[in-house]
Amino acid sequence: MELADRYDVFIFDFDGTLADTLPVYFDCFETIFTKFVLEKADETEIESWFGPNELELITKRFGTHERIDEIIQTFLENYEAKYPRLVKENVEVVDYLLHLRDKGKKLAICTGKGRDTFAYSARALQMENMFDYVVTGDDVDHPKPDPEGIVKVLAELDVLPANAIYFGDSDGDILSASRAGVDCAIVKWFCQDKPFSLEPTYMIDTFSQLYQGGMYSFDCLQ
Repeated sequence: MELADRYDVFIFDFDGTLADTLPVYFDCFETIFTKFVLEKADETEIESWFGPNELELITKRFGTHERIDEIIQTFLENYEAKYPRLVKENVEVVDYLLHLRDKGKKLAICTGKGRDTFAYSARALQMENMFDYVVTGDDVDHPKPDPEGIVKVLAELDVLPANAIYFGDSDGDILSASRAGVDCAIVKWFCQDKPFSLEPTYMIDTFSQLYQGGMYSFDCLQ
């Protein structure tokens, strides 16, 4: 049985799950660090910040800087300018979303991205009208690994946790799904060697596993 036949609602993280966006984030943060702090940002450290939306991340790191408004504007301008070159549409991702829609499944997004950056990203990658409901980092008071975003999706789409699954790419995604009571699929198609300290319900290395049911299965954390 393929994964699409096991659930009614499919909830997706965005960055690192539906799109390989790390390169554009690294570029944007390195740009503002170099320009406004005069030092190079460490990529591992940048990745560890993810969870809140981009503006919250910047405010947390640069909130006392006298040029904070200029820093935010530089980040957003750089994001849109560099996105088409650094983030490519993945045909297999789009095909799988269409496959789920053809099966009558409901699709949702639960991402830490801000509303504006998500909207831009979805348009750029031909995913603009794919989802029945979207929760961004601007729509929650508590970002992942808090389950608030996933719980909002479940309530809006009127689905029990047992009938939904969350796709992500981080330990924070696993923890958020567990706290919301839904199964979790970790995808590794954009980063095969990424380590995890928590165990999801499924560990998915390739798109073919989604169709064939050949996932590495674990007991979901409770």
